[in-house]
Amino acid sequence: MEMCSQCRQRAAVIFSRAHEYGLCRECAWLLYPQIDIQLAETEQTAIEDARAHAEPYESCRICGVRSSQVHTDDGRYCIVCAKRLKLPQADKFAARMGIAADDLADFVQKVDAAEQTEQDTDGAFSGQADAARFRLLNRYDVDGRTLLIVLDAETGIQYLTNPQFSGFSPLLDSEGRPMLYQAADN
Repeated sequence: MEMCSQCRQRAAVIFSRAHEYGLCRECAWLLYPQIDIQLAETEQTAIEDARAHAEPYESCRICGVRSSQVHTDDGRYCIVCAKRLKLPQADKFAARMGIAADDLADFVQKVDAAEQTEQDTDGAFSGQADAARFRLLNRYDVDGRTLLIVLDAETGIQYLTNPQFSGFSPLLDSEGRPMLYQAADN
């Protein structure tokens, strides 16, 4: 019996596609409340596949995939992204769940490896993204859906996308040209 990669206290019932990590029912619900965990367990559906067919539930500001548990003044983050950002609230949240900070860090590394494997399998570029190039400018909630405005700092072009970054559309001005970002004068 394999133990949950996050809490290490209960048996894992659902697993990542390549079996890099597994989650118990409780941790799976905390991270992915949009997944029908019982169905995923019964049908032995990989976490990635189960979440791909589910609607986001108060999704994380960064990944847009996992549920947000860490709330700060500048956004809501899942525990994985909060730990990646080194937010102290991540360790506090994990402690309330009975998870040691080191165990959370190990779990984040497993999730990172699984997500990197998923990107490599899908044929996506496997190098590190240039975080300085792309910046989130704004977030809008429209009819229960989230829209993001992302800036390409290299070109100055603004794009409309969703939290899953499944597609980018340049914002256009009234003449059909890409809108360039202009910082507000202070």
